[in-house]
Amino acid sequence: MLKNCIRAFVLVSATAFVALPAGGCRPDDPNGFDSGTAVPISGVPDEAMDAFRKDHPNASLTDVEQQTASTGALLYRFVFIQNGDAGKAMYHADGRRVRPY
Repeated sequence: MLKNCIRAFVLVSATAFVALPAGGCRPDDPNGFDSGTAVPISGVPDEAMDAFRKDHPNASLTDVEQQTASTGALLYRFVFIQNGDAGKAMYHADGRRVRPY
């Protein structure tokens, strides 16, 4: 009887250990943003891209994600390298910068 209980416990524990990462372990962002979806540069609105380029003229983009704020607003998170330093910035679709970020 005890052996069956231990087996059941191990099976349930192993299942939970495997299932939790599949559901995503990233905690909710305290700023109210979702985890984002990668988008090609061509998928970024011109206003957001222009604002990013104006603020970071020497940056090399490494990643762009589309995110949704808790208000429902679409945001674009830019990850980049500028002057040898990693950076990130977030903009509304209309080009307004999200601060602080």
